[in-house]
Order: sequence, then structure tokens, then C-alpha cells
Amino acid sequence: MLLERHGASGLRVLLRWGDDGLRVLALEGDQALAALARHGDDAMELMIRHPGVGRDLLERFGKDAVRLKISTDSAVNLARLAEPMASTGRAAEILAVAGRYGDRACAFLWKHKGVIFGAALLTAFLKDPEPYLSGVKDLVAEPLGGL
Repeated sequence: MLLERHGASGLRVLLRWGDDGLRVLALEGDQALAALARHGDDAMELMIRHPGVGRDLLERFGKDAVRLKISTDSAVNLARLAEPMASTGRAAEILAVAGRYGDRACAFLWKHKGVIFGAALLTAFLKDPEPYLSGVKDLVAEPLGGL
């Protein structure tokens, strides 16, 4: 039935990803195939690694979400932060940092969500995230002290 509905694209998914592809097709169907067509194999892999939330990240952030190599817990937290990230106008930069630093960056963003999305602090974090992630720079005092 899935093959009848999704045709050659569905068959490609089944051949490439087997049972994982079948699960995504059964749950996500047309959305999964649209993401595959738009963003390539990495989109399907994101949806396989993070059922449900992978689709949400792709819908919200498109190609910027495809590059994320993070745990499902981090993907869930990023999805929860989608609105504040989008409201900054810098979601692509935030996701680039998450893509580069992985779960460490996601944990930092989630832990400090109440503070990090302020303009001055976000700018300092995005410019050089490593000192914040490693605890060398104080989250509040360092960026505000330099103003």
C-alpha cells in the first residue's frame, strides 16, 4: 500500500533505509518525501534519527536543520526553542553553532534559554561560543561587562 501511494520515491526510501525508511514513510509519508526532495538524503536521515521532531526542525529551519548531528534530546530542545530562535532573526547562525558543537551547544542553549536570547549576549555567544561552552567566560558578567 505504501508503494502504491508513494511510487518510485517510496521504493527509493525503502531500498536505501529499509525498516527505518518504512517507519518514516508510514508516519510522515508525503512530508518525508517532500523533505527528501527539497533537502536530500540528509533530511531523511534526520527524520530517521529523530522521529517526529526531525520533521518539525526541517519544517521550521529547512536546510539549516539538515546539518545537525545531535542527540534526540538536543533535537527536542532545539524544537522547543524554535520560536525564540526565530524571533532573534539569527536562527541560521544558532543552528550553525549547534551543528559545529553538537550536544554541548544545545545543552548550553537550553540551560540558559532565559538569558541567551537577549541581543547582546547572543551576539557575544555566536561570535565565539567556545569560551562559554567550556565555562571560561561567565555567561552574564562577561558580555554585559564589556558594554
